[in-house]
Amino acid sequence: MKKIFQVLLMVGTITGIVYGIEQKSERDINMEHIAQEFFLLHQKIKIFFLDQIMENAQLIVKSSDLKSRQEAKIELAELLQGEALDEKIKLAIKNDIQIIQQTTDKNIQASQEAYTRLVDITNQIKAQAAHIIAATKEAIKKAQQKIEDAKQNQQSMIEYLYSRVKGFVTTPLNYVFGQKESE
Repeated sequence: MKKIFQVLLMVGTITGIVYGIEQKSERDINMEHIAQEFFLLHQKIKIFFLDQIMENAQLIVKSSDLKSRQEAKIELAELLQGEALDEKIKLAIKNDIQIIQQTTDKNIQASQEAYTRLVDITNQIKAQAAHIIAATKEAIKKAQQKIEDAKQNQQSMIEYLYSRVKGFVTTPLNYVFGQKESE
């Protein structure tokens, strides 16, 4: 009888260890999934702010109304002061933005050329961001699949351990009391 309790204690301990390992790996996968979702959100925010910058730059270059041009210049300056855009992006658009912010009726041609360059740079950045977003979405799908696989593996492991424990328990009992039909 003491051996049966030792076997049950050992099986219970192993089950707890395996279950703990499975839970830890699921937590790690969940954290990876959260990190990828956060990165995806960050990319979308960058694109949003880049779109806001482009709207204001377009308003400055294409508007003949001095009041709306001045308001767009102020908002453009505020957007560039924010921390939503990476420093690399700010550096890439800095010169053209400075030209656009100094737009007057006299230098409109230079501002339009700067705006055209800004559109090209923005399109390149958006294309890179779209590629990153697609890759991140694919990674998120893989992480979700890992979570599902971990849950299925955990269930399979529990079923396997249950069958092993049942065998450990019933074998000595069958020996002592004779063979009975298993349930």
